[in-house]
Amino acid sequence: MIKIFDEDIIDVLKEVSHVGAGNASKALSKMTGKRIEVEFPYIKFVDIKDICEKFGGGSTLVASIFLDVKIKEHNSDEKSELGKLVFMLDHSSAKNLASYLTESEPSMDLSEMEKSALKETGNIITGSCLSAITEYIDVRLYEEVPNIKIDFLGALMDHFIIPIAQERDEALVFKTSFNFGKQENAYFLFLFHPESEEFLKNRLDEIS
Repeated sequence: MIKIFDEDIIDVLKEVSHVGAGNASKALSKMTGKRIEVEFPYIKFVDIKDICEKFGGGSTLVASIFLDVKIKEHNSDEKSELGKLVFMLDHSSAKNLASYLTESEPSMDLSEMEKSALKETGNIITGSCLSAITEYIDVRLYEEVPNIKIDFLGALMDHFIIPIAQERDEALVFKTSFNFGKQENAYFLFLFHPESEEFLKNRLDEIS
């Protein structure tokens, strides 16, 4: 397996993620009127075939927010595919975070309001990181409208992640911690489009 991103570039992404975490903390705190701290404890590549095993097994019930990301250079009018983002929490963490965001009592199922709050949280987390990256590589990144899906991890892998990752061996994984009196963890997985991956690698090489 060829690893396009070396350790120097991972270090750059870690530095960028600190800026993104600060921006996300401010945005979520502003949205809720309550203090929420966001951290990214680690960033690493994970083999796509190992995702189920590493994140609790195929029978783990998860809430996942999916969105497409496009990229456009400042000197171009055309957008190209950067990749797919999957923001993922186990169902228990999703309920606790959604309950805090909406000031509702935790329940067995997520309400439409709670799902909407989680989609907005996924937007904020990914948007904050992507905005931090754009400051480094001088491009514009565009997020598509997100979709949320509640299902077992194995089913999500079969129906969503594996089909969109046919040309990829790995996903770039950002572990995400939310601190609001208690701590809940989530992950977002970045599945790069092959051509945009090479472009992003070259731009990050210039500054690493």
